[in-house]
Amino acid sequence: MLRAGQYKWLFFFAAALLAGFVGLGARCYAIQVTRFEELSAEGRRYTQYHRVLLPRRREILDRNGLRLVVSVPEKTVLLDPELCGPDVARVAETCGRLLKLSPAEITRAVEAAEKRAPGKHGAIVIKRHVPVAEWDAVSSALRLETFGLESGTLSRRDSQRLGAWRSRLLWATESEVRQYPYGSRLAQVLGIATPSDEGGSLVGQCGLELTYDETLRGRPGVCDSEQDAMGIELPARRVRYEPAVPGKDLRLTIDLPLQQAVEDLLSNTVSSAQADGGCAIVMDAASFEFLAIAGSPSFNPAAPGGSPMGNWSCPAFASRVEPGSVAKLFTLAAGLEYGLITLDSSVYCEQGAWRTGRVVLHDHSALGTVTFREGFVRSSNIAFGKLGQQLGAARLSQTLRSFGFGHAPEVRFAGAAVGLGLSPSEPSVEKLVQASFGQGIAVSPAQLAIAACAIAHGGTMCRPVLAREVEAGAGQAEIAAAPELPRRVISEATARQILEACKAVAAPGGTAESAMSPRFTFGAKTGTSQKSNEHGYRPGAYYSTIIGFLPADHPRLVILAALDEPKQGYYAGVVVSPLFRAIAERAAERLGIAPDKAPGAMVARSRPNSREDKP
Repeated sequence: MLRAGQYKWLFFFAAALLAGFVGLGARCYAIQVTRFEELSAEGRRYTQYHRVLLPRRREILDRNGLRLVVSVPEKTVLLDPELCGPDVARVAETCGRLLKLSPAEITRAVEAAEKRAPGKHGAIVIKRHVPVAEWDAVSSALRLETFGLESGTLSRRDSQRLGAWRSRLLWATESEVRQYPYGSRLAQVLGIATPSDEGGSLVGQCGLELTYDETLRGRPGVCDSEQDAMGIELPARRVRYEPAVPGKDLRLTIDLPLQQAVEDLLSNTVSSAQADGGCAIVMDAASFEFLAIAGSPSFNPAAPGGSPMGNWSCPAFASRVEPGSVAKLFTLAAGLEYGLITLDSSVYCEQGAWRTGRVVLHDHSALGTVTFREGFVRSSNIAFGKLGQQLGAARLSQTLRSFGFGHAPEVRFAGAAVGLGLSPSEPSVEKLVQASFGQGIAVSPAQLAIAACAIAHGGTMCRPVLAREVEAGAGQAEIAAAPELPRRVISEATARQILEACKAVAAPGGTAESAMSPRFTFGAKTGTSQKSNEHGYRPGAYYSTIIGFLPADHPRLVILAALDEPKQGYYAGVVVSPLFRAIAERAAERLGIAPDKAPGAMVARSRPNSREDKP
């Protein structure tokens, strides 16, 4: 039988046991209910494995399979600042040595993360563009690091810290970098791709990298699983796995050796003419394929920050300029097509000055009555202003639109300029007359080249081609695009007459006389347009252009060359005609186009007639 004292101790023991159970219950309630979400998230952080599977960005090739842009895998290294605790200096010393970084740089990064969000900061990036082999060496060495702690005398707390540093302090995410085997060649067409703000995959910023971003990038996959204490995935515990879908390569129509030659010739001409810039285009007249697209000045796509952003854009597509006298090609096409004139029809050029409405048109030489053939060769603004009046706004506007002016070019290219055409109901006689010789309308150089291809192709317009999507891997199978029938712009007879007139331009007495070659017969049209801004035309600022055909009678190539604000002469017949000739001869050599003149044929030249192509 229990005595009174024993009852007292039994009561205290029961009370203590009850208090323990109450405390245990409260603790369990806090863990399972009150802090459930917090602790579950903390547990998932160390046990769950979630990884985005990034497809490698695909390649861009030239027409012959030469790799212009490739992707190389690399790593981005991150550090968990929460694991540093008060030992930031110790951690920074070891990590700096492994990653070849300054310990002070790592310390500053950790302290900055703590200031941004005290106690709540996540991982921070401490090094980008780490080669895969280098990261493998770092991660292997990290597992053996002591971080300056004496391993034989470690306390339990220090031992736990060391294990956490070795397994979870540093990790790396997959990334990639674009490399350019041929340096800055074709840079403005290719464009650049940079890491996204979220990291990981590259995103196109300009050029074809932006135009075909989704095609090159593919579609990411995802892997959800569990990981062990060392952060290694446990494949047997996978709950979700969706593989990445690879993108497609781009095979361009560009011929790299020809591209290199055109770039060098353009760069030398821009320098010698002291121009602000320039561009050159070579197209296949039968297939409407771009064989070369050059712009100057350009930039290094591997280090784009070293050049002004204005150099990143491709002037062949992005520039929007008045075509000047080059537009007479299409006004002549309209006059011939509508049966208003023939090449031998006469027109009175008013002895060099003609008032129409509120403007006075001038030619650079006093011409009387001439044929339209001669007016084209001498680039008479008055002759073509009168032809524009005969045509009227509706017919001239329709012809310009059928050649592709007044809207975006049909070829896919991010940032391509939308041209400015002529309204079919334009009430102003002055604007109609000016549009007939290339003022008051605007096009890109690429649009001019495409339109000239329609003339060279017998008057039919096809869809221009710069890039084709191809399946990556063996065989490089091309993905067929929807077929498109050529549409007729002008009759074949009209196209032949225009080519006949162009052949006389690149002959003695023509504005492109300096483009003459002893080996080839060229057809060409020059244009020197004055540049404008919001205040009107700028004195002394010109855009000089030539479009030509090789060979003249049955063109295989269409070539455009242009200089932006040249300082050493500005008439197209002087500054760009020699560039056209050099490009044409180099292209003929590269593509195996045989000369159409007898060997050793001499070219008789008259005094250059270069002042007749300016509006």
